[in-house]
Amino acid sequence: MIYDYFIKIDRGIFLILNSLATWPGLASFLRLIANDFLIPVLFALALFYLWIVPGVNNKKIVFLAICSNGLVNLVIKIIDLAFFRPRPFLVIPTNLLYYRPTVSSFPSVPAAVVFSIASAIYIYNKKFGTYAIFVAAVYSVDRVIVGVHYPSDILIGALMGFVASYVIGKNVYFDYLYKLSYKLLTVFKIDEFDPLKN
Repeated sequence: MIYDYFIKIDRGIFLILNSLATWPGLASFLRLIANDFLIPVLFALALFYLWIVPGVNNKKIVFLAICSNGLVNLVIKIIDLAFFRPRPFLVIPTNLLYYRPTVSSFPSVPAAVVFSIASAIYIYNKKFGTYAIFVAAVYSVDRVIVGVHYPSDILIGALMGFVASYVIGKNVYFDYLYKLSYKLLTVFKIDEFDPLKN
């Protein structure tokens, strides 16, 4: 009963957001934002920028983003093995502006990935992190508008990204792992990675 009510609300919100895909002149912009390259590449470039620009915690942000992404993708893989949710366009009439992904809709991997990176940035740099969270939110909501995710897919994916970054970043062993990674990298003569300086 509760599950059916939840699904009804989820689909209702989806249909409202997906109706924006019919607005004249908006389709190309929506496709641009929702694609698999623009925003993820911008986030990758942001991490690259943080890696090369001196800063108190810049390299720590990158290390946290990598760890949280690994964790969130592992958890989603386990969920996918146990539960498959069909994409909206397979279940209800949809204004589809995107290609047809075949993997499970729930939870949203793209939302989990961008929010884990945005959260990692926010933990150490509130101003930059706030911008990153805003961009992650626009990207994630846009994936509902173009018809490839339900709102709950995005919400749970984003929550998983936040939790992964905070669980790892606030863990008492994180600094130890970060410094250990430096020692491992020096074995491979990657001396530029120095957490004592960054």
